[in-house]
Amino acid sequence: MVQKQEFYRQTIQEAAASLHTDPKRGLSAPEAERRLWENGENRLPEAEKKSVLQSFLEQLNDPLIYVLLAAALISVLLGEYSDAGIIAFVVCLNAAVGVLQEGKAQRALDSLKQLMQPRAVVIRDGSEQEIPAAKLVVGDLVCLQAGRWFPRICGLWRRRIYSSRRRR
Repeated sequence: MVQKQEFYRQTIQEAAASLHTDPKRGLSAPEAERRLWENGENRLPEAEKKSVLQSFLEQLNDPLIYVLLAAALISVLLGEYSDAGIIAFVVCLNAAVGVLQEGKAQRALDSLKQLMQPRAVVIRDGSEQEIPAAKLVVGDLVCLQAGRWFPRICGLWRRRIYSSRRRR
């Protein structure tokens, strides 16, 4: 793993040397794969998925539900078992519907995440390549282009950005 350094204080050549990156050709494909294996993907850790039971219990964690459960308890104490049963049934039905809606919403969010995978243009082996931003590694040379997303792990060496179009 690369130690944290203050790259913003270094010249391009100094930063490239400390990252073992060729400032013209970028990383080689095998070196990028090695660094990806060593450091892991460029993504935030995913939150743990909730179980159905956890989601159901979360649906019951609401002040109005507490009032309904208290009413059901009072109904039982007064001998009104049918009223208590109906209230308990409605509370459980409400929680089940909430679990189903939450599951559908989570699946929709997961689908959107798959569609919105950010990509980055890097220089590897001397040529520009478009890769998923999750595959960026320390030492990659990222090409900045108008209208493209800027991967969050990148650092800039210069404060002014000039046209990066290459003349061919």
